[in-house]
Amino acid sequence: MTSAHGALKFMSNTWRSIEPLRKRRRPPKFTGECVMVKRFSRYAKLFALVGCFFIRDFRGQSSEKESRVMWRSPYFVYSAVCFTLMLTLEAWAVYVRFSHLDFTTMFTEYLLSTLQLCLVFKVTVNFFCMTVASTRLHQFFRRATLFEASAGISYLVRLPPATCTWFRKLRKVGVAVTALTTLAGSLTFAVQIFLKASKFSFTSEVAKMVLRILSQVVFCTYELSMYIVLSTASEVLVCYVRSLAMALRKCEKCIREARIDGQSAAQVVENIRKSLCSVRELKNCIGGIWAPGIVAFSLLTLWVHCTTLYCLFIGHGNHLDLWLGLAYGAHCALALLDLAVLSHDLRTEQHLLSAVLERYRFKGSALCSAQNIRNVATRATILHSDDAYIRQIQFLHDSIDPDGMRLSAANFFCLDRGLLVSMAGSVITYTVILVQTSDGFSSRLSGDSGIATP
Repeated sequence: MTSAHGALKFMSNTWRSIEPLRKRRRPPKFTGECVMVKRFSRYAKLFALVGCFFIRDFRGQSSEKESRVMWRSPYFVYSAVCFTLMLTLEAWAVYVRFSHLDFTTMFTEYLLSTLQLCLVFKVTVNFFCMTVASTRLHQFFRRATLFEASAGISYLVRLPPATCTWFRKLRKVGVAVTALTTLAGSLTFAVQIFLKASKFSFTSEVAKMVLRILSQVVFCTYELSMYIVLSTASEVLVCYVRSLAMALRKCEKCIREARIDGQSAAQVVENIRKSLCSVRELKNCIGGIWAPGIVAFSLLTLWVHCTTLYCLFIGHGNHLDLWLGLAYGAHCALALLDLAVLSHDLRTEQHLLSAVLERYRFKGSALCSAQNIRNVATRATILHSDDAYIRQIQFLHDSIDPDGMRLSAANFFCLDRGLLVSMAGSVITYTVILVQTSDGFSSRLSGDSGIATP
């Protein structure tokens, strides 16, 4: 009982006694609210407005009001109407675009026309990942809430990060700017398409354009859903692992200063190991939800860059289509870069935690072998006299899997910085192939139709 009481007392002091890494800024006060829920709540309202967020009373997960997934409710009808209207208008736009293509059309026009079709497919995948997996998404936030409440690291999560955040902010701003640019261009392009197809449009031109604008806003929100959810969750998961590493360093300092015995330290390390396993389960949960979306997003990113680079080098195609493709390609590249860096940060934080444990293992093994030697220093013998502490350090070290913390796409590949290099090489290769095969395709079209292509 004495050792258990001492461990609980030490854990309480550990979470609340760590000073902020930036002394100029005071750490925010602990409010008892889940950090994961709080950071995502700003986007939950937007997703609920466009009909793809079925978790009701989302902020209730950290209060007395319980949240739940509402399937049998009027919101289900509202969601179906939003998605059906969006999909119908987008499918009609794709039909109108392909109806204007014939054998005299240049190869670049065919390529640019496939972009919108692939984008509709990707948005559909995102919508079903967000809605069909609503129960799993709700369980993810519930687990995050219970994890923060049981581990007691909300205070540490709110501490300012040790590294500079200018690169992270630059990535966020770049993704937002390119997304808004793409939305503005797509609205302009969509209005032009519907104005040309006047015989199939609504009787009121104003109502037609308003519906199209609303459809594009819903469409872009669905397209951004995967990036928003994954980036927000990954940032908090990185904070979780960083907080556990800070707690482990604090434990190491307390042991070095003889402020805690070996049995209490063993219980602290065991709690850190369980918390680390919980973080890995949270990562697997959110990664499993969005695995199809990650695959579709990666494939679309490759195709967008190959097509737009080809059209840019050849110099053909509609200028609005080309600039819209370049803007969306930049958005995909920045979003993929942000997710890859966050996935790499999860792996890096585990490596840093492993580095702390390496110092533990070295000291622990040396002192274990020295326990049978009578000339060992008295202080070292007292601090490391309990074998349970060293066993827990070994268990924690064995439970660390840096590569397993990366975001994966249904076991096809993992998001990491190395993936960016591979995708860049693939874009260059596929672009060269398109440039080499475009002349033969155009010549074949000319021979079949008897009309010279420009």
